[in-house]
Order: sequence, then structure tokens, then C-alpha cells
Amino acid sequence: MTKQKKVQELSIKVNIADRQYPLKIQAGDEENVRKAAKKVNERLREYTENYAVADKLDALAMIALELATELSERGSNGIVDHQSELLLRDIEERLDTVLKKNS
Repeated sequence: MTKQKKVQELSIKVNIADRQYPLKIQAGDEENVRKAAKKVNERLREYTENYAVADKLDALAMIALELATELSERGSNGIVDHQSELLLRDIEERLDTVLKKNS
């Protein structure tokens, strides 16, 4: 019998658009998740400073689209940041939930 290596999970909180999001991730992915959140916040700042974006939700939707497009392009080249993809899916699900509540 082979011993299975137990994956250590880590509970963290990331701040996106001035809101805290609790996540459970693999311990080795923390740096990538924090970098991804930082990238989203940087793009959000660019949108709010350079465009007439009144609602952060609209900006986040556009950022999710941009990042998903980038991931898709990288994926076609065989380079995919799995943790960023998971974070984007989580953001997309949260956006869908908020949009459904506001409809």
C-alpha cells in the first residue's frame, strides 16, 4: 500500500475591492493567490482612475473578462496558472450571485 500525501489546506483572507474574501487553499498556493488578488486590485484602480466607472461591480466584471481572456490565451500555449483560474472562477460566481440579486 502506498501512503498518500496529505495536502495541507490553509485558510486565508484576501482583499478585493475593499472586501474581505475567505479562501481555503493549498498551503503552497498562498503567494500566487495573494499576487492574483493584488493584480485584480491594481486593475480595479486603473479602471476607476482612467474610466468613468461608477460601480466597482462593473469594473470587476470587465477585469474578470480581461483576466479570463489572458488565461485562455496562455492556456492555448500550455501555460495556465491554476490558482489564478480558480480565483477567477470564484470571482465570477460571486459576481453572478450579486447580479442575480440586483436583477
